Amino acid sequence: MLKHNRPNSSLEYLRPSPVRGQLEPQDSQTAKGWRYLQTTDTLDELKVLIPPNTASMYEQLLKLETLELAKKSVTWDRLLEIRHLKDRMIRKCQKLSKALPTRRIGHGDPFTFQTLVAPADFRLKEMEKWFRQQQTRISSVGSQRPIGHARTTNARGSYCCARCASNPQYRHHSKAKGSSSVANLTPPPLFTEEPEPMIPSPSPTPPKAVSPEPLPHLLRSSMAMALMNQNHTMETTTVTTALQETTTRLNGSVSKIESTTHKLRHQRSCIKRSNTGDSVKTVSWADDRDLMERVGKFTNATKGAQEIGKLFYILRLNTRRKVLSPCRR
Repeated sequence: MLKHNRPNSSLEYLRPSPVRGQLEPQDSQTAKGWRYLQTTDTLDELKVLIPPNTASMYEQLLKLETLELAKKSVTWDRLLEIRHLKDRMIRKCQKLSKALPTRRIGHGDPFTFQTLVAPADFRLKEMEKWFRQQQTRISSVGSQRPIGHARTTNARGSYCCARCASNPQYRHHSKAKGSSSVANLTPPPLFTEEPEPMIPSPSPTPPKAVSPEPLPHLLRSSMAMALMNQNHTMETTTVTTALQETTTRLNGSVSKIESTTHKLRHQRSCIKRSNTGDSVKTVSWADDRDLMERVGKFTNATKGAQEIGKLFYILRLNTRRKVLSPCRR
């Protein structure tokens, strides 16, 4: 990794941008966890409200940047990765704006301030992948650290300090002392002989007889077996009664279902045809009075029109006959 020692100068060039890429504090008017992100160097020129998960992850990225800049030796590879992710987040937020940014101020181009709201599933997969890689790297380093610590303690355990380790006389003395202490140590015996119990001498007074504890097989007496049989019979009776109740309930439900199906099979049809011979259908559950009135008016009008047509045809024939009769004469 590339590292750079911070120079002793008054120029603070190793610092983040004061506006661009910064997260605003939690606003009371927005939902919980949603925060504004500044995407330009001008304050509030284009700020985007991002969802809670993305906002918290981006906030951790900004904290890592400040920690990296606070070190005496900056790791440039890590710093460039963090700033690349910041730039990717800013560009993705800028793509949400449909209006083009002003390129030349002062030449008639309007300068507008925009505030956008990102969708709820707004995320940066590249940033999530980078955080997962950092987590695995930290876990692998943490698992390797105790092994190295144990090795160093074992290597330095023979001397109390660096001066004693560098002194050859003390080194020779410590080696001899260690070898003698090792030689004096004897391994523990594999088998230990147990002392035999001492048989007491017979006393002139006989010992008092003490009744022993009841053996386990005495628990299964005739009374206990009778109680077990009684409990077994009670359990069997309860099980049989429960089975009978369930069978009666099932039979009742089956009979109800059969009765309902039997009733539905013999039910009369609800749709009936009228005796007039037309194609109008009446439904028993529908309110069709208005429809019947309209259909009746229509049929009466058609019948009247047909009758008028017949009368007009007869009148035309009569007038034609009257007109043609003198010509024939």
